[in-house]
Amino acid sequence: MTYKLEKVKNLLQKQFNVQIRSLWTEKNRCCFLYCLDNTGNFFFLNVKPYDIFLDEAIMLPWNRYYIKFLQDPQYLSLRYYEQFVTNFPRYLNQIVYYIDDYLILNQNNIYKVIQNTNMTGFQCIYRKFNLDWLYENKWNFTSEILALNDELDSKVNYLRENNIIQNPNICSKVSHGFLETSSEMIEEDKQTFDKYKTLFINVSSYQSQLIQQVKNMDDFSGHKSINDTKKQIEVKNKKKTKIKSLENIKKDIIKNLETHYSNYLHKTSLYIFYKSELDKKFINLESCFLEFEKKLQS
Repeated sequence: MTYKLEKVKNLLQKQFNVQIRSLWTEKNRCCFLYCLDNTGNFFFLNVKPYDIFLDEAIMLPWNRYYIKFLQDPQYLSLRYYEQFVTNFPRYLNQIVYYIDDYLILNQNNIYKVIQNTNMTGFQCIYRKFNLDWLYENKWNFTSEILALNDELDSKVNYLRENNIIQNPNICSKVSHGFLETSSEMIEEDKQTFDKYKTLFINVSSYQSQLIQQVKNMDDFSGHKSINDTKKQIEVKNKKKTKIKSLENIKKDIIKNLETHYSNYLHKTSLYIFYKSELDKKFINLESCFLEFEKKLQS
């Protein structure tokens, strides 16, 4: 690991309680870090301005994914991204829209992912931060991630409750049951994700307590006999074994957390796009029928 990357890793761990999950590099230049905060929220960190270069042979404790900047993205369909920024204009240049192994930052800033990743097959929207912004907003960056998720949920609820597709004679092939089921699936994924978030937080908290207890047990000054010291060493070793066991459990929790978060974002993104498209098309179709009926009867 290079000095710069080690410095960023330590900064994220010590200052923000954030761990790196994967690196995204263009050739040998590190562009993005995919991260997890201590309350179970995922986000992207833009580190391209900091010129972190990594050799091909360097050993890293995280997955490394290669990306390529698209010089001419005009041929790429951006309809999903464009609708998202239309619905959520304040997030222009503040998100990473992951779809079909492309990382879309904006219409002119798009990367092609050269290999399969843990996100392949998903369509997800992640909050993106620059490292300097993160440093200046260390106490509220998590609230920015939660705000995006809340706005996505609110949009799903709005589209579901304000259902424009109501006339079965016009749109008899549109399954209202499917639309309702799809929104229920989103809610189920969100609840499962929230359960794993809670589990992640609880296990991390318990592990931190054990680590502090182990540190406190380095002090043997109050012992009156060698037997007291031996007993404390035994208890300390048991706690260290439990810490190691919790680390393995936490890895499984994070893996599930990441999967369910991707599922939730994927279905939410698709629902917002296609429900919005259906609503627009139905309005146009209904308007055309009403206009035709009015003119026919005039």
